[in-house]
Amino acid sequence: MRKCPNCSVDNEDNAKFCSNCGAALSNVSPAPTDIKATPAPAPTTGPGEGKVIAALILGIVSIVIAFIGIFVASFICGLIGVVCGIVGICLAASAYKNGKRGGMFIAALICSLIGLIFAAVIFIIGIIMMAAIVSAGTY
Repeated sequence: MRKCPNCSVDNEDNAKFCSNCGAALSNVSPAPTDIKATPAPAPTTGPGEGKVIAALILGIVSIVIAFIGIFVASFICGLIGVVCGIVGICLAASAYKNGKRGGMFIAALICSLIGLIFAAVIFIIGIIMMAAIVSAGTY
């Protein structure tokens, strides 16, 4: 396409005069048509991004494992859930030190705290149940 120097209207490449104002296009070179788009740079993760994601996953895992502990092997599930919750909180705290704040950080911290508390309750219930089984002699 040729751009008119007078009115800036795009004209056909073989046009000698502007279709809008009639100005001569003989000395105007056609606009380049093979413009290559430069790709956008790949998104990079900031410091602490991986720790926040890991903390969120560990918080969710601790909640799920503690929930499973309600029905099966509460002592073991509670212990694993407590460990996952503690590690999740430590990772979230480390990400906070790296300057990571915002929605995902808050979600990771809350999930890890809820998982820790829930798993600790299940762990305590498991200990009480084991003590009751041992004292009754039904193991």
